[in-house]
Amino acid sequence: MALAKTQAGQFEAATELWERYLRKQPKDLEAWAILGTAYGAANRFSDAAGCFEKIIKSEPNNFNGLYNYAFAHLQAENYPAACKYFKKALLIQPNSIEALFNYGHASLMSSKLDEAESSFSAVIQRQPRLVDAYLRLSLVYSSTERYREALETCEKGLTLDPRNASLTMQKGNTLAGLGDYGAAALALYKSLEIDPTLAEACFALGSLFEKQGKLDEAARHFRTAIDRGGDKQEALTRLGKVYYQYGRHGDAVLAFQQSLALDDSNPHLHYNLASALETVGNIAEAEVAYRKALELKPDYDEALAGVAHILEKRHDFKEAEKLIQPLISGKSNNPGLLGVYADLSLNIGKEKEALAVMETFLAQDKEQEQRELIHFKLGKIYDKTGDYDKAFHHYQMGNLANPFHYEIGEQGRFVDACIEVFGSGRLRELPISSTDSEVPVFIIGMPRSGTSLVEQILSSHNSVFGAGELTDIEHMAGTLSTQNIYSGDNEFPKGLTGIDAALLDRYAFSYLDKLNKLSDDAQRVTDKMPHNFRYLGLIQMLFPNARIVHCQRDPVDTCLSIFFQQFSGAHAYAQDLTALGDYYCQYRRLMDFWEDVLSLPVLDVSYEDVVRDKDTMIRKLIDFCDLPWDKDCLNFHTSKRVVNTPSYDQVRRPIYRQSVERWRHYENHLEALFKALGPYTPGAIVTNTSQS
Repeated sequence: MALAKTQAGQFEAATELWERYLRKQPKDLEAWAILGTAYGAANRFSDAAGCFEKIIKSEPNNFNGLYNYAFAHLQAENYPAACKYFKKALLIQPNSIEALFNYGHASLMSSKLDEAESSFSAVIQRQPRLVDAYLRLSLVYSSTERYREALETCEKGLTLDPRNASLTMQKGNTLAGLGDYGAAALALYKSLEIDPTLAEACFALGSLFEKQGKLDEAARHFRTAIDRGGDKQEALTRLGKVYYQYGRHGDAVLAFQQSLALDDSNPHLHYNLASALETVGNIAEAEVAYRKALELKPDYDEALAGVAHILEKRHDFKEAEKLIQPLISGKSNNPGLLGVYADLSLNIGKEKEALAVMETFLAQDKEQEQRELIHFKLGKIYDKTGDYDKAFHHYQMGNLANPFHYEIGEQGRFVDACIEVFGSGRLRELPISSTDSEVPVFIIGMPRSGTSLVEQILSSHNSVFGAGELTDIEHMAGTLSTQNIYSGDNEFPKGLTGIDAALLDRYAFSYLDKLNKLSDDAQRVTDKMPHNFRYLGLIQMLFPNARIVHCQRDPVDTCLSIFFQQFSGAHAYAQDLTALGDYYCQYRRLMDFWEDVLSLPVLDVSYEDVVRDKDTMIRKLIDFCDLPWDKDCLNFHTSKRVVNTPSYDQVRRPIYRQSVERWRHYENHLEALFKALGPYTPGAIVTNTSQS
């Protein structure tokens, strides 16, 4: 009966019968072997190992017992034990292909790469047509960055089985290791053509595009990996990191939360969530997540730095210093911690101490990624202390350490496409949403042009809620374009061709519902994502009664202030003065175009005008939003609202003049920027003004 159940694949019923039998006949080794096999088939690997252990205790040289005992440990992912007993089995039967192969696999998973290499090489020598052995040997070579040998091994396996999806995927991963990203992508796409369910290939494509800074593509492939049943937690974590780099911080929060819902024991995941929460302005929850990371890993310096940074943002300088000073005094080499100390030093009068600590850090042999943050922080302190040449040097070095690249002409092509889609009266012919809401106020412009200041002023009004930098419009631009079945082009803006009002309604009302959840009693809610200037045509289609506040600032001051910030990959143009000038010129070209074609009300707000005549400009802002006067707007710097942009410290102080024509301190370093800005350079601006 027990044997029949086993042979029929009814393993749960079979194990009960075999257990009952073995309680009466505990010395029947064959029965223990059958029960162990049944346990293994039922994924009860620990129980399976226990059965085979009884066999090898009775017969230490029983090959099948040793092999099956090792295999049970392999299935249970106890790789060191698997290695040990496969090795013992091979002493008895050294020519066993199965034992050799699985010993190689257990060795690979245990990072015993020499043993893995020799095992798979021996398997190939004895069975040269075993395709899986080529795959595993290639994986061994990749693990030691011997990518040429890995690729050659893949090619040998593919001559035997050209349609092997796993080998084709490994070929793609190997080509990526060699830096041939184009060929790597082709191989990975081919593996998916062979096996569309191969989640690992989707994950590999996500990693490949992330490495190249193509974050939108990376996110798409990580999402596909999740949908196709890959390692969901790892894919969600990587997706969250990509979203964070891409500036989609709200989506990053959601991805990290979903990942933690699967397993909340990883302190690094709590840290990632905390960083994203802090960026979207949820400071209270961010602090909880940082402290949870510290609870799981008490020596987690980055999480400690996160807590200290929140305290510094709250102007609780004493508590922040108390928290990190012991580590700083202990010569901490953590760049995040040193970065917080740099910011803190400017408020507690310890700039000299911070400079000494960070210069010592840079004198050590550190990776570029670690040096990047410290260069930016040194630039900030040297700027504040008036050593402008040193400040510029460090800002330049920080940008050079940034791995992302901006292609000159990329933004120009985008502007050309907007003019093609929305120009010559075509915007008026496109459908619009049925909403008549006047709640949204979009604050747009270049980064560092005063958008945070304007939002802080408006959000001080008792009828306004400042939502910060929402990523929804950019996300809608992408998804509306890809969902439009009537367009042959699925990229914004050309993907909008033929879109209907019903789809616009769905997205518009979803966005308004989000604003309502943020503040259900506000008459106006501001979205200060600066780069929404790229999507004003779409904004008019979605919200025909919205208001646009266009923040402007001296072009050179704007570009220099961007250059002085450590931006993510979404701002690849920020790391090079020539790229910055190109991007700025295209931004102005696009804004000039929008001015001609938009019917939305747009208020131009000059940062310099706000500095010169604060009261008049603030009243103009409030009038533009069709709101009654609120004197609290004049005292915006006393607001307790937390700002999560690089301007978080400035908006907590009264308006000051030091940022006007700040570029003159750095004039000797700006030749490349002046050349790239063309008509927007200081001399050209003066000339144009004098002629008008």
